[in-house]
Amino acid sequence: MSKAQSWSFDVTLGVIIFLTAFISIFTLINHQQESNAGSIQAESSYLLNQMKAENSPLRIVQDNNVNESGLGELASLPYNDLKTQAGAKNDFCIYIEDADGNIILINDSMGIGSPDINVSGTPCG
Repeated sequence: MSKAQSWSFDVTLGVIIFLTAFISIFTLINHQQESNAGSIQAESSYLLNQMKAENSPLRIVQDNNVNESGLGELASLPYNDLKTQAGAKNDFCIYIEDADGNIILINDSMGIGSPDINVSGTPCG
């Protein structure tokens, strides 16, 4: 094998190893993001169901209407206590919209939840 053929083979082998590593890392990262999105969606569905469940401490919806006293109780809880009570792993924000899509303030806040989450550019909690 000549020197040029050996160099060409080394470059080809290097490119193949690089591409294999790149594709493996990309696939791993992409899979983790999809898994995380599914987890967040499942948790949001769980929280929504808890707000409607009859024996839930998070119940604020009764007969398709928001129970204002229950909403006020949730709003008065410190966020970490609410998160623990809800059994949530991820940060969340509970906000209410009217029929036109306008956000209804809850105790002069955009919502109930993590101050790290923004609703229309304003912190949730």
